[in-house]
Amino acid sequence: MQAVVACYPPTDLTRLRQRALQQKPSWLLAQTTLGVLNNLVPAGKELVKASPCTYARRNAAPLLLIHGSADTVVPCEQSELYERQMSAVGAKVRLLKLVEAGHGFGSGFGEEAGQRSDAATLEFLDEQLKTQLASK
Repeated sequence: MQAVVACYPPTDLTRLRQRALQQKPSWLLAQTTLGVLNNLVPAGKELVKASPCTYARRNAAPLLLIHGSADTVVPCEQSELYERQMSAVGAKVRLLKLVEAGHGFGSGFGEEAGQRSDAATLEFLDEQLKTQLASK
C-alpha cells in the first residue's frame, strides 16, 4: 500500500462503544452505533482486534486523516487519537480537521468542507506518490 486517505474513520471501537453506552450525543444515535457494532463485532477483545489503533506501526503507509470537528456519528476524537498513536510510533500521518463540518461533509458536492477535503486528498496523494516514484 502506497498511501491511505481516511475520512471520519472509527479507529478505536472500544471507545466508540463506550461513548454509545453513555448515550452521547443522543439516545437514537447511541442505539444505532451499538446496533452496528454488536452486529459486526462482538464486544470485548474482538473490538480491540477490529480497531485500527491497535495496529499503529512505524512502517504503515503514509496516512491522511480527514474529520469534521462537529461529527456526531464518529467523533473527531477518533482521528485525533489515531494521529497521536501513529505519530508516537514514527509513522507518516497528517490530520485535517474541518471546523464545524459533520459526518459525510460532502466530498465532490461543492460545499466548502468537501472542497477542502478533495484538495487535501489530491495534494497528499500527489506528494506521496511522487515521493515514492522518485525513490525507485
